[in-house]
Amino acid sequence: MSTAALPYAHLGEALATDYFHVREQFTDEEWEHFIATRRFVDEEVLPAINEYWEAAELPWPLMRRLAELGLYGEDTAGYGCPGMSPLARGLMNMELHRGDGSLGTFLGVQSGLAMKSIALLGSDEQKQRWLPAMARLDAIGAFALTEPTHGSDSVALETSARRDGDGWVLDGAKRWIGNGVHDEGQGRHPRGLRDDADADRRARHHRRGRIRLSFRHGRGRS
Repeated sequence: MSTAALPYAHLGEALATDYFHVREQFTDEEWEHFIATRRFVDEEVLPAINEYWEAAELPWPLMRRLAELGLYGEDTAGYGCPGMSPLARGLMNMELHRGDGSLGTFLGVQSGLAMKSIALLGSDEQKQRWLPAMARLDAIGAFALTEPTHGSDSVALETSARRDGDGWVLDGAKRWIGNGVHDEGQGRHPRGLRDDADADRRARHHRRGRIRLSFRHGRGRS
């Protein structure tokens, strides 16, 4: 049944109400981000997202649209990022999750866990290299916390990093990496991350592959 024929086709669309007078707390630029996200969800996400869900596929065209809308980076200032206020960021995410939780999760890993870590802790060289590219979605960040034996217990992690000349060697096992595995057709694998069960997992439409890390990076490349 086509989306147009569904009796609940317009159920998820946002109403133009503002009971809490949120508009008064936004700058014009922040409001435009919010309204652009709402329009994007109503006009592009809701009509298409069910087909991606049924096929167990990531909605790459919609993810690229987030870059065109200038949403990656969220509250990071500069480097091609929007520099949103906490309120604007929260409401933009609310609108995006209204359309699809996978889109919101992808944005959260890319902008929050990956880009924000670089913005807070990276060198000037790393910020210049990675943040503009990630804001354009020319580069994708991943977050590798969970391990097979310890889950997300950050105190019990066993993966190690050691110096080897002018680089580092990361050694250990990770599982359920946020943004860690993407379709090969996109040509976007986070450097050094491989999923040994990728083809088998796609055939089953499950995300249960195990990712092992054992790779080298030159200084300034990681």
